[in-house]
Amino acid sequence: MILTVFFVENGIPKTGLSPTIRIRNVDTNALIVTDASMSEVGDGFYKYDFASYDASINYVIRMDGGDTLANAERYCVAANESYREDVASQVWATTIDGTSVTTSQALNIIRKVEVGKWAIVGNQMIFYEEDNVTPLLTFNLDDASAPAMRTPV
Repeated sequence: MILTVFFVENGIPKTGLSPTIRIRNVDTNALIVTDASMSEVGDGFYKYDFASYDASINYVIRMDGGDTLANAERYCVAANESYREDVASQVWATTIDGTSVTTSQALNIIRKVEVGKWAIVGNQMIFYEEDNVTPLLTFNLDDASAPAMRTPV
């Protein structure tokens, strides 16, 4: 399996790096690959051929662009699909205003927030439904130490 990563410096694709990759088996905590070199593809992309990939194993992956990059741009992380599904089921096992939210509902809310209109009105940030009129989420901005969120009924 070919693993790829994209590195930037100040938002611009970064070439000429010598990135390394670490791959860990989540179930055993064992390092499977320890700081192996990645090859440059071009335009800020780099790759690693994970020849021993086993789809039945849950992996987490850390790619390090090197100490010439600022810390915020230096590291990229990933996980294989089976592990992401395990994590997603835990992440989305949640509630909003005491109501259980399924993965599908949560993703739909995120999509609506991403494509919709928002406004700050008084001390509230309001995200609107796709009609750009009906409130989807409202956040109180008056106390950063105790933000409140409510959803319309």
